[in-house]
Amino acid sequence: MCICILAAWLAFTPALVLQVRTAEDDRLLLCSPVAAGDQILYLSVNSIFQVPVQEYWRVEPDGSLTTMRVVSTPAVMGYYGIEDYAPGQDGFVSAAPQEAHYQEIRLKEAVMGYYGIEDYAPAQDGFVSAAPQEAHYQEIRLKVDSRGQERLVVRGQETALYKMTKEAGVVIASVHRMPRIAACHI
Repeated sequence: MCICILAAWLAFTPALVLQVRTAEDDRLLLCSPVAAGDQILYLSVNSIFQVPVQEYWRVEPDGSLTTMRVVSTPAVMGYYGIEDYAPGQDGFVSAAPQEAHYQEIRLKEAVMGYYGIEDYAPAQDGFVSAAPQEAHYQEIRLKVDSRGQERLVVRGQETALYKMTKEAGVVIASVHRMPRIAACHI
């Protein structure tokens, strides 16, 4: 009897899950268990300069996502409106956004300027790194296409979002608290 009660209690204990859905028809593309403090890596290729961009997000205890760091080239940072950065090796720089609170954000549209990133530090392999000040998002909207090659890395598993939806589609990433039994079968 105690085992049954424990199993039922565990099944209905809340868990955090990252869900990525299409904006058009709310189709679930990705569901992954996460925990407060987990890091999610968003990888893409800048459509104008055709160089890699890395964004590091942290899962907060309330389920919001915080952008912790953005890494790319000085040209991309300038395009995003970032004026103050320290170049790293091979021409890459790093930046961190200032504190801001939004219900949603479109990350492909002037990311750094939108975040108000002003301070960068050199990172590895010519990239630069920025440690943004706290910016919490309940959801993040991403335009995905083959040119941008948008991918998410969650708990070591990489998912190619651009291969999972129509060309130039929009997806919404958000973290939800739900009973463990209903949370991606964790």
